[in-house]
Amino acid sequence: MPCFLLRYHREILTDKDCELVYELVYSSHRAVAQAAGEFLNERLFVVDESAVENVRTARGKQRQPNTPLIRDLVQFFIESELHEHGAYLVDSLIESNPMMKDWECMTDLLLEEPGPLEEALDDKQETSLIEIMVCAVRQCATGEPPIGRGPTRKILSAKELKQVSDDKNRLTEHFIPTLPALLTKFKADTDKVSNLLALPQFFDLEIYTTSRQERSLVALLDHIRDIIDQHTDTE
Repeated sequence: MPCFLLRYHREILTDKDCELVYELVYSSHRAVAQAAGEFLNERLFVVDESAVENVRTARGKQRQPNTPLIRDLVQFFIESELHEHGAYLVDSLIESNPMMKDWECMTDLLLEEPGPLEEALDDKQETSLIEIMVCAVRQCATGEPPIGRGPTRKILSAKELKQVSDDKNRLTEHFIPTLPALLTKFKADTDKVSNLLALPQFFDLEIYTTSRQERSLVALLDHIRDIIDQHTDTE
């Protein structure tokens, strides 16, 4: 109903009304949370390709159309002050907004130096983006909603299993070259690197062999070993 009102009678809902709906993306009731996610998409997360038409990184790479949306998503997550519920936010949006699987856009924001028309992400924004990205990878690779948002063991249909397999292949192919770069950049930051180190468990490791990238796997293991040697805390 809120989505219908927003689409056809935008003037009816005040900003305060909308904020009350936004909060429902963190609801433990999955259907309610996903409905709130659709409302959020209608209200805040609408792609405007002209917004990044002339926006390039410091080395001249064109920014992806989802870049402003992911920046807004990160800010929404920070302002919600529910940093332990990143998986809930991801689950609310992952089936309705393609930006949640835009790995290139996310890693470009983390790795590429900002161009003249951009502001760099600050420390909190980087940490939040990594949290969102890892939660999205986990859900794509398992097909499972977060704990408390569905049955403890969901039986996936053949179509869902195919989607999980396709998503897992795509994310593995993307992160094979980018994860070492992320680990190199953030290796001194315990929070960021401990989150990033969760990513390889969601890869299809056979892709290293089938794409003849065994050296990349060895390099990744070297990075992990160095990070473990560098940090002394449990995580």
